[in-house]
Amino acid sequence: LIKRIDVALMGKLHGFSAGDITSVDVNPQRDLVAIAVQNSDYRENGSIVLLDYNGAFVQKFDAGVQPDMLTFTPDGSKILTANEGEPREGYGENIADPKGSVTVVDVEAQESTVVDFSAFDSQRDQLAEDGIVLKKGSAPSVDLEPEYIAVSGGKAYVTLQENNAIAV
Repeated sequence: LIKRIDVALMGKLHGFSAGDITSVDVNPQRDLVAIAVQNSDYRENGSIVLLDYNGAFVQKFDAGVQPDMLTFTPDGSKILTANEGEPREGYGENIADPKGSVTVVDVEAQESTVVDFSAFDSQRDQLAEDGIVLKKGSAPSVDLEPEYIAVSGGKAYVTLQENNAIAV
């Protein structure tokens, strides 16, 4: 152990709720460390927190619900998170099943955008016919749960693990 970072305290000081820390990536071009921080309330949006190499807070960006995996793009200009949005308490009446999404942070512009799958809600039947696994009666925007991201050739490939699909 070289150093311990109290992310919960960091969140109190810098305006974000800190639950689980699910992923970390390093950007050597900018000397930054990015961490995906889930909200302490799993139903609420999480954060992407940038640290310097000493673990000091640099900046915070809003992410979608349950940011799981994050990665810098190869050129270091963007950060992407797979925001899983899974129903942590299972399925049932009055149980929250947040929307899955992907967050795109433009490091230079210092802004984040959360992209969800709402555009596919009207295509639910066709998606199911094409072999995408969707929970009966659920909208794709709720049931698609991003897990991992790989970036190549200017595109992000996002695994939708529980859905047997990849989003590009």
